[in-house]
Amino acid sequence: WMKPQLARRALTLAEVQRTRARIARHYRGRALNADMTTESLRIGGIEAELNRPLGVHTRGHVILYLHGGGFLVGSPTMYRKIAVRLAREALSDVVVPDYRLAPEHPWPAAPRDALAAYRGLLDAGHRPDRIAVVGDSAGGNLVLALLQQIRSAELPMPASATCLSPWADLTGSGETMESHRNIDPMLPAQRLHCAARAYAPDRNLADPRISPVFADYAGFPPLLVQVGSEEVLLDDARRVVAAARRDGVAAQLCVWDGQPHVFQMLAHIIPEGRAAIGDVAAFVQEHWVDHARTVRAEASAPSEAAILATA
Repeated sequence: WMKPQLARRALTLAEVQRTRARIARHYRGRALNADMTTESLRIGGIEAELNRPLGVHTRGHVILYLHGGGFLVGSPTMYRKIAVRLAREALSDVVVPDYRLAPEHPWPAAPRDALAAYRGLLDAGHRPDRIAVVGDSAGGNLVLALLQQIRSAELPMPASATCLSPWADLTGSGETMESHRNIDPMLPAQRLHCAARAYAPDRNLADPRISPVFADYAGFPPLLVQVGSEEVLLDDARRVVAAARRDGVAAQLCVWDGQPHVFQMLAHIIPEGRAAIGDVAAFVQEHWVDHARTVRAEASAPSEAAILATA
């Protein structure tokens, strides 16, 4: 159902805005989860949504989630379901910034907003070794672009980074863009170039800040990349991990057999999506400093956990 819709829809400003309006209507009025708190906030001057588990959670730990949508659509509300599930699995806050979208706000607006949100977390007192960054599709691109900006600004790196089906090569040069053109059930390969040009008009799409598959990964934190075996973006994921390993980064590639683009979004109906998010949570927790000690303390003595979280 999705692929024909994307294949025939023009990427004009008017159509993009109509699509955003349809998405907003679809998600408007959705009931909040009983075991979570969801609230709006501003972080680094960027509007965002905070999802926090009720009860035991790792105070002071936070996941910065950069949503997908081809740089053209998407919002914290649209991605609340996956953010809530990740917050529940990782026992942590998940902050989803509402970064600016193309074509009204072309590159570099989105990566600048991602950096502003990350700076905002640091300014709010979050220790970098208790921050994880996660993103899907275009948001996976932004994760890698954010890490480049953090390095250039000489800011401390987060504890880990995770990319779900990252759209990391906007030039479309990956082998699976052609070999998987007919088997990818969701993304029409021929339309990705149009979205890339809407995001970065009159720019060199091979610029590593736009297509981070071509970037230098030196100094990046541990990286997890998940992707479906049927995706046209499969080769983007492979090359991201190869580049990271080339530059000395501990990088894991997990190819999920038979799964479509960002199948984690379907976790409410498919077990593979649930398992994949569980793996992301485990990866995030593994790289947080003192994670296990904090959780144990919080479960047994909330007052003691509060002291540990601010130590």
